Amino acid sequence: MTEQSTDGGATGADAALATLLPPLVHEASAAVLVVDLQRREVTFANDLARQLAPERDLPISVDDWSQAAGLEDVTGGHLPEGPTESTVSPAESLLRVAQGEPATGEAITAMRATAATDAREVLWVLGLPLDGAPAALANLALVVFLPARNARLVAGVQESAADLRDRAVLATRVSFTITDPNEPDDPLVWVNPAFSQTTGYTFDEAVGRNCRFLQGEGTDREIIDQIRDCLREERPLTTTLLNYRKDGTPFWNELSISPVRDSDGAVTHFVGVQADVTGRVEAQQSRDDALSQVARAADRLALLADFTSRMAMSQQPTHILQLLADALVPQVGTWCALYTLDDAGHVSRPYVMHERADIDPAVADLVESLTAVVPDQLRGSSPIWPVLRGEVRDVLIRDYEDTPASETGAGDDERTALLRRLGTRSIVVVPLLARSGILGCVALVADESRPPFGETDLALVQDLAVRAGLMLENTQLYARERAAAATLQRSLLPRLPRLDGVTIAAEYIPAADEAAVGGDWYDVFALRGGAGVGVVVGDVMGHNFDSAARMGKLSTIVRSYGWPGSEPQTVLTAVDELLEGGGLDFLATCVYATLSLDERGAQLRYSSAGHPPAIVRGPDGVVHVLDAARGPMIGVSRLLADSTRPADAVVSLERGSTLICFTDGLTDAFGPEPDMDEGLAELCRLAAALPLDASPRQLIERLTAAAVRHSDDVAVVAMRID
Repeated sequence: MTEQSTDGGATGADAALATLLPPLVHEASAAVLVVDLQRREVTFANDLARQLAPERDLPISVDDWSQAAGLEDVTGGHLPEGPTESTVSPAESLLRVAQGEPATGEAITAMRATAATDAREVLWVLGLPLDGAPAALANLALVVFLPARNARLVAGVQESAADLRDRAVLATRVSFTITDPNEPDDPLVWVNPAFSQTTGYTFDEAVGRNCRFLQGEGTDREIIDQIRDCLREERPLTTTLLNYRKDGTPFWNELSISPVRDSDGAVTHFVGVQADVTGRVEAQQSRDDALSQVARAADRLALLADFTSRMAMSQQPTHILQLLADALVPQVGTWCALYTLDDAGHVSRPYVMHERADIDPAVADLVESLTAVVPDQLRGSSPIWPVLRGEVRDVLIRDYEDTPASETGAGDDERTALLRRLGTRSIVVVPLLARSGILGCVALVADESRPPFGETDLALVQDLAVRAGLMLENTQLYARERAAAATLQRSLLPRLPRLDGVTIAAEYIPAADEAAVGGDWYDVFALRGGAGVGVVVGDVMGHNFDSAARMGKLSTIVRSYGWPGSEPQTVLTAVDELLEGGGLDFLATCVYATLSLDERGAQLRYSSAGHPPAIVRGPDGVVHVLDAARGPMIGVSRLLADSTRPADAVVSLERGSTLICFTDGLTDAFGPEPDMDEGLAELCRLAAALPLDASPRQLIERLTAAAVRHSDDVAVVAMRID
């Protein structure tokens, strides 16, 4: 074991060192390296030295470090990459300086690694061999790079160079330690004064002990394992870990460990070079925290924007709740329960989502069980009640188990047991608030794997809930309006008459995606005096109450003009004239047809006002398209130079033939985008494929069931000639 004086005194050269070396090693005035002369490696670099050769892991060969720092001589020429007869490589030059040749150092330039400038800086490089240190440190040297613009500092170092070489290790604030792996527990056998200054442990208090006494509760166990592996495998390592001073104060220790071998290659000692880098680590942590906060804020803004965008495309209350749950879980919490109030103010069964329900059947069963027992087992002390009643704006329970049951609603019941099994550490409850009042509430839960909720989480959930509440109110109002419009529209549709010689079926289908109710209608009526049957299918433009009301008016007008037995062309012309003369400003399409029955079947006369063609399915199953007698839409005649409608088309139908009339909601329902021609072709194919004895009702059911989308209302009539 190498002995070392512990008096810690500093005289003569030590006094000069106390003035010069501390700022060199740990402040921004100089870059400092520790070089292993035997291994030709840089084993330690302070912060400024790391800036000269950034993104280089230690230990690193002297040659690689020199190249990374871009060292040049003062004439501006790059130091050669390999030795020649007249020059030395950057590594050899740096090693020579590290050995103290020349004693007063020499000038070089280095490229600071930055994209902002190509400027080089003149540095004075000085080597400080650790000649007076214990034998295990004999191969180490300090290399100091001073900015040449600091003339006073350079001059002072040059004047004291000889003493610095002899006494550097005793005065520098770089801590050195030596351990003996051949002794039990690899104890410290020597530490320098800087170690005592940094840690608070004197020489006698440290030597003879394993250096684990510097560890504490905050020391990363994984790093400890890395150090243990390094020692066992007898290899160098540089790492940073949290250590503790004698007084319990934590500090960040940058530790470099290197093995020392004898002539046979056996490890005799380990040398440790340590530096207090607390300032650097805390600055980096502050930067990381700031960046993390910015990133979290950006993530939350993106979450809100995505949620708002998705929600704007939905018109179904249940879909709004699903989108809200998707936004909350798992991005913000582990699971959530969304409660809504019905028109009578009763709490509905909650919509519950858990982040593991899709992958863990046991969790899925718990979610189903919770849905079943709520709201029956919602205790009066449950945090949702004051939120639903508007008594509080929100509830934040940071720790479920440590909060009184009077606030959490916990009790000896199945619901409480389910909450605990699902994982309940922290809870946020906020209202689904809309213009008309409280529509329900959101209960978001974090389990033990997550940190407890804080004010930032509460603000995010509130923002999401407000947006969801407003959209939920809009969809509920829209649904009520649509239901009322649908009721109005259905009330305006006629009852189908029972007529001799024909079998009739009809259907009205609102849009499946809850678009506003349109003006689609149908009508079938007997003509005056038994002259035949009138059939009309039409579509008033628009999707609102006005469209439904206009449809009722137009249906009555067409029936009034058609009942006397007038030809279809005459009826549609009269309708045009009435709309124009009566100031009824709306547009519509329709097809009107009359059937005159006889012994062989029926004579069909029809006229179209911009409406999709009707089709006829013959008794043999062959389908024909009725695309003649096409005139302009109702309501545009005043805009046309010639508004004369074409003459009626006349078609003879055999017994067993079926006439099928429909609105464009049916032809548009067979593809991702509306296409009249493709939709009409698909209807013909479907009708032809049915059995010959298919009834009008079966035809309608087959045609409407085959539709892949219902973005618009559908009205359809099928009439068979018996």
